[in-house]
Amino acid sequence: MSRPSRLLATALAVPVLWTMGLQAARPALAQAAAPLEVTNVDTSAAPEVSLVVTAPSSAFGVDLADGGISVAEGGAARPVTVERLPGDELEVVLVLDTSGSMAGPAMAAAKAAAASFLDRLPPTTPVAVIGFGASASLAHPSSTDRAAAHAALAGLDARGETALYDALDLALGLPDTGPNRARAVVLLSDGGDTTSTLTIADVAGRLATGRATLHAIELSSEESNSAALRELTAAGHGTLALADDPGALTSIYDAMATRLTSQYRVRFTTEGHGATPVTVALHHGDVRHETTLTLELPAAPPTTAAPAPAPSLPPASAAPSPPPTTAPLASDTDGPAVPTWLLAAGAACAFAALVLLLLPVLVTERRRARERLGVAPRPSPASGQLSSLAARAAEAAEGVLDRKGRRLALGAMLEQAGVALRPGEFVVLVASSAVAALVLGHLLVGPLFGLVAAGATLLIARLVLDQRTTRRRRAFGDQLGDALGLMAGSLRAGYGLLQAVDTVAREAEEPTSAEFRRVVIESRLGRDLIASLQAMGERLRSEDLDNVVQAVEIHREVGGDLAEVLDTVAATIRERRQLQRQVKALSAEGRLSAYVLLALPFVVGGLIHLTNPGYMDEMASAPGYVMFGVGGALMALGAAWLRKLCRLVY
Repeated sequence: MSRPSRLLATALAVPVLWTMGLQAARPALAQAAAPLEVTNVDTSAAPEVSLVVTAPSSAFGVDLADGGISVAEGGAARPVTVERLPGDELEVVLVLDTSGSMAGPAMAAAKAAAASFLDRLPPTTPVAVIGFGASASLAHPSSTDRAAAHAALAGLDARGETALYDALDLALGLPDTGPNRARAVVLLSDGGDTTSTLTIADVAGRLATGRATLHAIELSSEESNSAALRELTAAGHGTLALADDPGALTSIYDAMATRLTSQYRVRFTTEGHGATPVTVALHHGDVRHETTLTLELPAAPPTTAAPAPAPSLPPASAAPSPPPTTAPLASDTDGPAVPTWLLAAGAACAFAALVLLLLPVLVTERRRARERLGVAPRPSPASGQLSSLAARAAEAAEGVLDRKGRRLALGAMLEQAGVALRPGEFVVLVASSAVAALVLGHLLVGPLFGLVAAGATLLIARLVLDQRTTRRRRAFGDQLGDALGLMAGSLRAGYGLLQAVDTVAREAEEPTSAEFRRVVIESRLGRDLIASLQAMGERLRSEDLDNVVQAVEIHREVGGDLAEVLDTVAATIRERRQLQRQVKALSAEGRLSAYVLLALPFVVGGLIHLTNPGYMDEMASAPGYVMFGVGGALMALGAAWLRKLCRLVY
């Protein structure tokens, strides 16, 4: 099996294997379901029911108000009204452990992380600050005054024991700042309770029957009590995040702020009475998140024989039923769990692709070893089939190129780039890569992304070919001076011109040796040596080589010491190359500045999107698109200008 055939077979086989793996994975991903977090239930105005739903992390930054959330009651879908929870309908109580175990760097990191958390909340969201050491104290009442909240945080001091349960009781007992406002308690602690007057059962009961949610952050220490925090967050229908060191607190708090600001109020009209099961589902891409909860609704009115208006019922004042327990650990990614068999299938596909990529190298080494031992190669049926398939595909591509008149031009480009493929083989290789990119992009993102990925693959293939050509010509120019010196030495030793060229073909480095070897072969087949050298100069577009060819041609006509002429040309080439490298070094600062200026908008935009996804939402509009277009045009103009300034003509 020849090297091009192996390369083409590998290019055809790898995308097929990966496509099979992803195609098998897609149904499983589409059917997998993750629990949806419902943080507040209000049935006081039944039959109008209001729920507060927290979007999963995979849907952060996506507006779900126009669709994506559905409600089914007893298996029947209900019309819903969905709106993002405004900042003034959310209340946050920030509870920080200020016991003696938090003294030092841990307390400083906690304050900094909490301050960052405050800055990420909407300005209309009231925030209260509670610190607890030996006792719990309200450092800042609920208000939207961020400066006062920051001052309260800065004034916290770590000392004493840990009154964790009393602090939570204080947070739950704060007066409401508005009707139907969703309260979220964010707790940070590094140890278990030691001095509270209340018990964990008292606080868990209040959390289970109340309307507040509890999100806890546990800073690992020798005094940590993970079991107690898990029990409290389960009762408070919230999450528990684990921080191994104080440096991780900022990222956890930022994720918590994103979670709290990605909540939606879902309203629907119920037709049930009494205990009614309701399923709330969220569809995002191929992933479905859902949860089922039981609503305690007013009982059905009694039926009478004579038609009469239904008796008026007093407003329902029953406490809302607790939302379903969600996964308490923050390590839950809110995404579908990947089955074990799917992981095994993906690993098998990756291993098969790796084997196919390494197979050409292994087969080549084995063939070389058999040739050194004088053992004739044994044909392999499988390799013969792959080689036949690759050969037929390459022949079909050659026919298409011939009909379009592009085969010779593509062949010349491959020769200049030093690619050991025929035009048809190169077309099949690039086409298979584009098809693989199309399929992968379609499966992973969507059809539009697949088309973009396929087009990018074709563009990258052309850019790689041009880069290889430029690099090969530059390497030849750097080696030409040494090659001419080697030719001059061979001439002084008594060799003829063709023998001197053959010496360069055998002794020089690539790509010089390959080009001079081609000249020797063409000369032995009957082509004039000067014509072969001129053809090499045209392929490599080397002015220095053109000068050498002219010197050889003049020497053939008038005679003289060709070795001395070659030495002079070689010295001139070396000096020119040294000057070019010096100029390139002097202009390196300008080129680096151009790269930094061109990359800066993309890097800054990417970092902003990663740290604050909602910040760039305003650009997804008509004015934003116009700004993107104008900015892109100005950047293209600036890139052309910088290229003109930094590109020196020698």
